[in-house]
Amino acid sequence: MRAIQTFYSYQQTNTITNSAGYLSPEFHWMSISLSCLLLKKHFGSVKLYCNESARKVIIDDLQIPYDDVHVIPDFMDAYNDAGLWSLPKIYTYSLQTEPFIHVDQDWYMFDKLPDDILNGALIGQNIEYDDRTFNRKAVDDLIAQGVVFPEVVQNAIDQSAVLELVNAGVLGGADIDFFRDYISLIKTFIDENLHVLKKVNDGRVSSIFEQMFFYVLANEHHKHVACCTTGEKLSTTFNWLQLYFSHTKKKGYIHLLANLKRRKEACRFLSNHLEMMAPELHARIIKNCKTAGVNLTYKYYNQLDEEQLIEQKSIAECFNRTTYFYSKITHNVSVFTSGIDINQFKKKIEQINDDTIREQCLNLFDLEYNKNLIYKDLHSRPTYYHDMATKRIAGLSVLDAETCRYFNIGIKLSKEIHVTKIKGAHLSDFSQNTQIAKYDIKENEDIGIILAPDNLHLSVKEYIFFGLDLMVFDYIEGGGVKLNELFNQFSEDYALKICDKIILGIHFNIYDIEHE
Repeated sequence: MRAIQTFYSYQQTNTITNSAGYLSPEFHWMSISLSCLLLKKHFGSVKLYCNESARKVIIDDLQIPYDDVHVIPDFMDAYNDAGLWSLPKIYTYSLQTEPFIHVDQDWYMFDKLPDDILNGALIGQNIEYDDRTFNRKAVDDLIAQGVVFPEVVQNAIDQSAVLELVNAGVLGGADIDFFRDYISLIKTFIDENLHVLKKVNDGRVSSIFEQMFFYVLANEHHKHVACCTTGEKLSTTFNWLQLYFSHTKKKGYIHLLANLKRRKEACRFLSNHLEMMAPELHARIIKNCKTAGVNLTYKYYNQLDEEQLIEQKSIAECFNRTTYFYSKITHNVSVFTSGIDINQFKKKIEQINDDTIREQCLNLFDLEYNKNLIYKDLHSRPTYYHDMATKRIAGLSVLDAETCRYFNIGIKLSKEIHVTKIKGAHLSDFSQNTQIAKYDIKENEDIGIILAPDNLHLSVKEYIFFGLDLMVFDYIEGGGVKLNELFNQFSEDYALKICDKIILGIHFNIYDIEHE
């Protein structure tokens, strides 16, 4: 079984600046790299079909390790403004003469597909059940604009209000004769409708002819499609799709289709996972994007190898919540414009008569004082913080909540965090989180506000811990824990919940892993 991929660049110059729907271009190239590396792990080699401008970036500049490259012609100029973005993939399918599996470059195969799929005459990701009527609306709109579908496809459109099609994140198989018929059907459809397609320029037509034509023709010829995910009526909401962007041990596959590419946690996952798998390749992507003038999403990489200038802020800026609270309870605003230093400011707080209010104001001061300390240290030692976060990610790669019981791994608090303990009644004065109301926190409930460094954004994040989150934090703060011992101390369900909380805390740079 040959693993193949396609990339056609519509930008003949500055190709590297193409974000392809991701938050910024570096994630596009990271996605291609990660997808390629995972396929190589399972199939040994991967062949890329691309045009010359894409080859220059992918092979010459970034050196993404494809084993074979087939340069395809720049043929898409003839189809400008027709919405035929999937046509280069169809072209790739047309060149196959032996069993193959085509994998989109936003599709990550963590586990190799089983033989009963790879040996299938036809292979697809899943059968989509169009319960959201995305495809129904697309075909109805196209027909209204004058697009004429092949008779076999029109019959399927007429027979059912809810359409079905094969998701082509993965497409392939051993039945090359079927692919010849499938490609011929698409070619005829485009040739007969090109004038209309250029007039309407509706990109939805691409998913229709690539995915729906495949499904309809397979049914017409009574061909079974071996799918990566099976099930009745798999919704086009994709609420069944596995989307866990943690760095714990991965299973199955992830497909970043459509707007999933723009999710911050997805892009962060791409960057972290590729840097762990192939640090030199990750560094080349960053370097080449920076050289091309790309404004990278993460401040850490934008400022890498550049002198760090820490912005000097006034007391009112560094302690904006404390000063606001102090002004509110003392009705004194002028004190913050008189040039006092931090120590003088703290002394003024200590002079507040009311014990409860004084303690609350001092806690606010402590929170913001430590936030500024972490911020300054983060900016003075960004590589240290990034390396520490990378170590945590590497430690997570062998874990998930289910396997924690098998590892004699210690968990402790990160040295780079700070916690302020308060009661729920005071949370609105402390937290900048506008979603506090949804937590339903009781006035007398214990709250921990955790300050932790974000090594990529070079900022300090605040996390509100209460309930089980705070119980786990306090438990670890009291002397650390061993993951496997949790299953002796608590019920299995409760131990699994604790493990989930710990894993999340490691992602947030709150906890550290200690290996024996």
